[in-house]
Amino acid sequence: LNDEQIKRNSEDFLNWAKQYENPDFEGRSLRLHKKWMKLLDCDVMEVDGSMLLGDKVDRVIEKLKLMSGNHS
Repeated sequence: LNDEQIKRNSEDFLNWAKQYENPDFEGRSLRLHKKWMKLLDCDVMEVDGSMLLGDKVDRVIEKLKLMSGNHS
């Protein structure tokens, strides 16, 4: 890729990312991903940016313990 292509790819990505949480956006979006997650035949753990980092880590560790059967 040349510099112009890299710049264009970065701009395209940033333009998409700006729309990700827009409920009216028709592309790959949070709304579409949440809809897809409901169709999955497995446990899904949602961690979002509103949680403190330590709380996210605790939540992930607790889920891993539950999955492994280790409740200590």
